[in-house]
Amino acid sequence: MRHAVMAMWSLVGMLVISGCSWGDDCPGCECQSDTDCAQGQFCDPASHTCEDLCAPDSCADLGRECGDWPDGCGGEVHCGACPTGQVCNATTGQCELCADDDGDGYGEGEGCLGPDCDDRDADCQSGDCCPACEDADGDGCGEGSGCTGTDCDESDPTCCQGACCERCEDEDGDGFGEGPGCAGADCDEGDSGCNQGACCERCEDADGDGCGEGPGCAGPDCDEGDPSCCQGACCERCEDADGDSFGEGPGCAGTDCDEGDPTCWQGACCERCEDADGDGYGEGPGCSGPDCDEGDPACCEGACCARCEDTDGDGYGEGPGCLGTDCDEDVSSCHAGDCCSDCSDNDGDGFGMGPGCQGADCNDSDPLCHDGECCISCFDPDGDGYGYGEDCAGLDCTELDPLCYDGPCCEVCFDPDGDGYGDGPGCEGFDCNQSDPDCYIGQCCAACIDLDGDGHGVGTACDPDCDDEDPDCFAGECCPACIDWDGDGFGENCEAGDDCNDEDPDCWIGDCCGSCEDDDGDGYGRGSGCEGWDCDDSDPDCYTGACCGELGCDEILECILQCPELEETCMHDCRDMGAPGEQEKAEALIACILENECTDDMCVYVRCTSLVSDCLNVSR
Repeated sequence: MRHAVMAMWSLVGMLVISGCSWGDDCPGCECQSDTDCAQGQFCDPASHTCEDLCAPDSCADLGRECGDWPDGCGGEVHCGACPTGQVCNATTGQCELCADDDGDGYGEGEGCLGPDCDDRDADCQSGDCCPACEDADGDGCGEGSGCTGTDCDESDPTCCQGACCERCEDEDGDGFGEGPGCAGADCDEGDSGCNQGACCERCEDADGDGCGEGPGCAGPDCDEGDPSCCQGACCERCEDADGDSFGEGPGCAGTDCDEGDPTCWQGACCERCEDADGDGYGEGPGCSGPDCDEGDPACCEGACCARCEDTDGDGYGEGPGCLGTDCDEDVSSCHAGDCCSDCSDNDGDGFGMGPGCQGADCNDSDPLCHDGECCISCFDPDGDGYGYGEDCAGLDCTELDPLCYDGPCCEVCFDPDGDGYGDGPGCEGFDCNQSDPDCYIGQCCAACIDLDGDGHGVGTACDPDCDDEDPDCFAGECCPACIDWDGDGFGENCEAGDDCNDEDPDCWIGDCCGSCEDDDGDGYGRGSGCEGWDCDDSDPDCYTGACCGELGCDEILECILQCPELEETCMHDCRDMGAPGEQEKAEALIACILENECTDDMCVYVRCTSLVSDCLNVSR
């Protein structure tokens, strides 16, 4: 091999010494350029022979080394013969794409030396030689100062102006269609015998009964699949899958509760029970009650339901029997805190939940969507396919756990700081600060109310949080928009600050906030300047008591917060006005306030949800 290489370079030397040039006077010459050689070779400009791009042995004979890319043993960079449509990049020695019709190396693509203003002339790429006329069909007409005029048809080099432009788009050849050359419009381009007049007044009639759509029809057709029926009594049919005459439609004897059973359509037989495990518990009026586990006939309610799905045995996992959720079911020593993954990213797009993510992900089951309009179809931060939107599989009871969207797992406790207090029926109680395991209720909450555990919230000990329900959002674009009803720049989530009165653009803080919004003039209404809350601000004789009717939870809560000094009798008056079921929530609210000894500066109340035991500290 070494001798063969030396012989090759001897031949090269002879050719160089003899001054060979390309042409008939170059005996032994193989090539003029790289394109004349095979892939992996280049054309030596001195010997006009094809050489390997980088042959280690040959390079060693010359005292050279092969570089990081094929470079002809350290000399000029070569690519060899590049495929059609590609050119050699003299920097990298790689073939790159370049759309270059005239072969001058200029055109469109990353492999080109630059753009080409005239890809039909290899001697012209830019400057004065460039044509000043955009002319696709080469007839001299087009766009630009160098054209003889505009072109009405850039696909026809024989036509640019004049009579040839006045054509008629006429599919059936009857002279009628679209364009200045047509005799007129054509109502039917599929029929050369019809273009205008009476023949156009046809009837779209699939079953041929004369009824359908169009001016030529006798009228509309209620059933285009039946030529014997288009109007009248025959249209009043009954959609009846089981043939018992009950179903949907004007011809039915009534609705059918079970279209799979011809013996049952109404009455007691409809009150069945959906019971997969046969224990008598399930869904439906015929069940003894709901079933917490349809896969176990021995368990339907009670203590057996309070299970905990706990793979690593640390007591944390999924289910009401767990101490809390587990961020890592493979490590028993880790269930919350710093040991958890910095970024929970189910779809692998770098967005998700946690400080290690690039940002929050509105849909962690779609790697192509993390914010913007795509979130509208399905808002699903935990990536389980369940959330809010028409493209979701269904609603999600928690967007904090990708393994839970309905069922018993929804009954767990969201508890980031691991103190047993948090959000959910599995908690010992509600936690006003999810960042501090030593604080969940009482005066310590005044320092920082942090509901989502991101270290941001309301209070002197923490920075503000614009969204205290999302642990990945506390400032910036993720924040909810400013809600400012009176347009003064102050309101909920507004940069200017909160608004004590969002119905008055001249009042947002100070003495004006002590006013009373009192529509009926009885001294009761909304605001700290009122004698109390008004359940009916349109009637001056009614503001509390039986005349108020039955209030909802939100109204009861508003009533209680208007009680001077949170006086107990006043609060119980609010409770008594509540609708059935809401009174229980109000009672829990009042008990929570009294048990926690609310002061003038702080009150504790339960949120208006079915979770009546959840207490939350807020500024008065």
